[in-house]
Amino acid sequence: MSRTPVFLLSSALVACQPTQVAQTCPAPAPATAPASMLVTQVLLRRGGSPEGPLMPDYTLSLTASGDALYIGSPRVPVQGQYMGRLGQSAFQRIVADLMARGLLLDQEAKAAPTCDPEVAISIALQTADGRYSGAVFCGHSESESRLARPIYQAIEQIRWYPGARQLALGPAS
Repeated sequence: MSRTPVFLLSSALVACQPTQVAQTCPAPAPATAPASMLVTQVLLRRGGSPEGPLMPDYTLSLTASGDALYIGSPRVPVQGQYMGRLGQSAFQRIVADLMARGLLLDQEAKAAPTCDPEVAISIALQTADGRYSGAVFCGHSESESRLARPIYQAIEQIRWYPGARQLALGPAS
C-alpha cells in the first residue's frame, strides 16, 4: 500500500480543522427542525373589559420548556396567578396540533373582530428568533373549537399551583 493516499487523506483532514485560518472545507448543511420546534411560546388571551382588549379576562402562557402560567382577572371565576407544568413533549404536541389546524408561523394576527356579545380570543406563537404570528377570533366560534379547544384540553390535565388545583377554561368560562 502506498503512503501517498494516506498522506493526502490526513492533509485533507488537517485542512478542515476549525483552528485553520483559511477554511477550505464546505460548510455543513444547516440542520432543519420541524416548524413546531421553532416555537418557544404559545400565548392565549381570552376576553376583554370595557377598558379595552388590553385587559384580558385571562392569559395563558405555555413555553417550550414545558412551563405554564395562568393569570386570571377579577372578572373570571379563576382569579389570580397559577403556575403549572405541561412538559416539553406536550408543548410540542400542542404546537404541532395548532399548525395542523391552520395556525401558521407566518400568519399575522389581524385586528380583533367585533364579537359582541361573545369574547375575543387571541392565540399567538413566538419563535426562537422573536417573531410572532397568530389568530384572533370570537368565542363560541368554529375557530375557537378548532384552535383553542386543544389548548383548553391540555391545560385541564395540569395541576396548577398554588393549591394543586385543576383549571377548566373552555368556552363556558
